[in-house]
Amino acid sequence: MGAITELFSTKGRVHRQAFIFGAIASLVGMAALPGFVRVFAIYQAATAEINATGSFFFWITLAVIFFFISGLSLAAFSLLFIKRQQDRDSNPLWLLLLPGVLITWYLASYNELTLNPDQSLTMIGLFVRATTAIVWFGFLADLCLFRGTPGPNRFGPDPLTAETGALRMLLRSPMPLRQLLLSFKGRINRAPYWIVTIGFWIVIVTFFTLMVTGEFQMLVDGDPATAEPFNLIILMAIIAVSFALLVSFAYAQLTIMAKRLHDRNKSAWWILFYYAALTSPSWVMMLGLLTGSAVLLLLGVLANYIAGIVWLWFFVELGFLKGSQGPNRFGPDPLGAITPDARL
Repeated sequence: MGAITELFSTKGRVHRQAFIFGAIASLVGMAALPGFVRVFAIYQAATAEINATGSFFFWITLAVIFFFISGLSLAAFSLLFIKRQQDRDSNPLWLLLLPGVLITWYLASYNELTLNPDQSLTMIGLFVRATTAIVWFGFLADLCLFRGTPGPNRFGPDPLTAETGALRMLLRSPMPLRQLLLSFKGRINRAPYWIVTIGFWIVIVTFFTLMVTGEFQMLVDGDPATAEPFNLIILMAIIAVSFALLVSFAYAQLTIMAKRLHDRNKSAWWILFYYAALTSPSWVMMLGLLTGSAVLLLLGVLANYIAGIVWLWFFVELGFLKGSQGPNRFGPDPLGAITPDARL
């Protein structure tokens, strides 16, 4: 299955790693439109009005672009759900239950806000929300945690037995996604390093832009002590997901940096030197400000210049220089295991 077909077709199967990776990318794409709307609202509030015709057409053009991106992302997200359900040898029509669950959740919330005088949670509302949440978590657990049926099934061959998966070709790496993102062992060439790094930063910037611009204080009405328990749970879940996302991406970034250093025949322990050089100026400057030491302040300025040089060195080393040809002490040459058109 080709990379484009894997995203925009109902045929075939996808395994867990491909589904999770594609679903995260699709969610980021779907967040583009509400993120744009929020940024546009902030712009309007700051300027009171759109002053020039050029600005109007500029924002309309951006709206069309983000609407197109969100639409494609929603389509890819839905089709990935179908192919993952097929990997589990389940009828994809079961997924029609999910929109019904969302509608039920909305109706329960609407009734609480409009029919309940004090707008407090009712037992029926709690039951409906708990039931819909269980259904959603059940679907997610089935799609994300459980392996597909081994070998071919009625929807196609086992994606795990394919010699070259579409996702690997998309990332231009022969390495399985789990090893690429979670393991410090092995080597990768420049192409997967750039693709994963840029992808991570797009996800992080998009997510935290929505976090910053989202009015989550409305969940607690400015006072957590008087907030509804369910709203507090939602807010705590958002904070937990944000922290988990940041930690996960930081870990995965370390792993691909380590494998890129291995490709350059260098130890991954150089990463400690890299982050020590980048963080030391802040600590030295802070100590200088706290103690009033001019020497420490001067050392902090000098450390900033050194940090810039180290950052530039790693930027060129990891992103632009070819790896050592042939096998080295960290493994075989990654360019020898992928097709010629995937070389960089």
